[in-house]
Amino acid sequence: MKAGQVSLAVQRLASELGISEHEVGVNMRYLYDCDLLRGELVCGTIVPVVFGITPSGIDFVEHPDAYRGRFAIMVQAINIEGDVYGQVAQGTIVQQSQGMPTYDEIRAVIGGREDIDNSEKAKLTEAVSELERGISDGSITKTRLDQLKDCLSKYDWLWSLLADIVRKGLGF
Repeated sequence: MKAGQVSLAVQRLASELGISEHEVGVNMRYLYDCDLLRGELVCGTIVPVVFGITPSGIDFVEHPDAYRGRFAIMVQAINIEGDVYGQVAQGTIVQQSQGMPTYDEIRAVIGGREDIDNSEKAKLTEAVSELERGISDGSITKTRLDQLKDCLSKYDWLWSLLADIVRKGLGF
């Protein structure tokens, strides 16, 4: 994602909340900077790609009175319809659900990185695609997983995105 571009997630959230994309972006950045949202800041952008909520974010949602005055945030419950890639809490009895990014979203994050060159992006994208194919058709082996792990080893940010989706795909 280049400077000036707005992610589909920001557009969709702005539309659902009835506020401007700028307002969504500013608030996402604030929550990210306060360590309430887990994500990745892509070079050249000010709005992070958000992957979930941090433990502090969960504590804030579950116990807002304990954080009163620490953040410039007004807690309010909203209804979200559609895919949710993070935890959602509402009410006095909190129920949470955890979503995860899709392989396409992971490939989009790779494509938006400006700190790696195009040949490395292509290699990472192919590794993610191979992992997706191997998991979906059951052909992935421990040896191949180890090889992919070596290929992706210097990209900690990528493993954090892949962890849940791989775990689920392998049946853990």
